[in-house]
Amino acid sequence: MREEWGFPSRNICLENKAVVITVADLDIDLTPLYMAASIAKNHEDLFQYHVNVPPMIDEKKFEIYLTNKLKQPSEVVYKIFSKRLNEIVGCASLMNIRPEHGSIEVGSIWYSKKAQRTEINTSAMYLLFSYVFETLEYRRLEWKCNSRNEASMKAAVRLGFEYEGLFRQHVVSRGENRDTAWYSIIDSEWKDKKELLSRKLT
Repeated sequence: MREEWGFPSRNICLENKAVVITVADLDIDLTPLYMAASIAKNHEDLFQYHVNVPPMIDEKKFEIYLTNKLKQPSEVVYKIFSKRLNEIVGCASLMNIRPEHGSIEVGSIWYSKKAQRTEINTSAMYLLFSYVFETLEYRRLEWKCNSRNEASMKAAVRLGFEYEGLFRQHVVSRGENRDTAWYSIIDSEWKDKKELLSRKLT
């Protein structure tokens, strides 16, 4: 077994018929990403289940959030462009990256209201998962979410993740205890998981 795996690229473009995924850039993407994230546009708080992320009520709050995310040494933030909607609709990160163990998490996923429950997330996750297992050749891909976030837990199962357990009182978020549900896919499962996921794209 190798001693270390490569770090995800900060200069990459992943594309299929539904989406284009590239690394987020603060100078270029701040305003379109804020437009996708704002409460004013979505009429809901897209970040209510994220760890200590405030509601996006103005662009300054979003700038602080995105700046902090882009500075994380063990995270790469990708923006997701929908070809059908012809606009940036959200973000997803490869995070908690441990190259010495070949382990990585896909997280901090959010989409504008009109992009939710469409082809966009499945298409984007298919590209990111393929990149993790086939290009980076990682051993383990993780998915973690607030146990109150039923939509995220259902998405994890639909995308092929296996439930590993509940980390009780894992963190404090917005002044409350958060229990975190953990899921994973490992490299030996990917071939079958990819086939099942491919069927959802057709």
